[in-house]
Amino acid sequence: MFGLFKSEPFRDGQLGEFRRSGGYWKGSLVVAPCGTFRLALAGSREAPDPIALGLAKELPDRFKSLMPKIDGVTPEDVDQIVKYVRWLQRQAGIQ
Repeated sequence: MFGLFKSEPFRDGQLGEFRRSGGYWKGSLVVAPCGTFRLALAGSREAPDPIALGLAKELPDRFKSLMPKIDGVTPEDVDQIVKYVRWLQRQAGIQ
């Protein structure tokens, strides 16, 4: 009976598939080289909000400008931090 009220998945050519859950359209976004981020977009029962979808599409290109620069951190420091975080993820079973 409750299947009657379930929204069909929404497919975007750039971002992929979104499924409606808890009032939001949930999907994921890959931002190289930072990884994959979960998205939760507002919208109607039929599709994510067009403005939210547009902003999500812009995010990969804007991501670096949105991240603050930390003075005194070298690329080598960043490499060591990334290696450590990846190690922590493996220890926690996150791949």
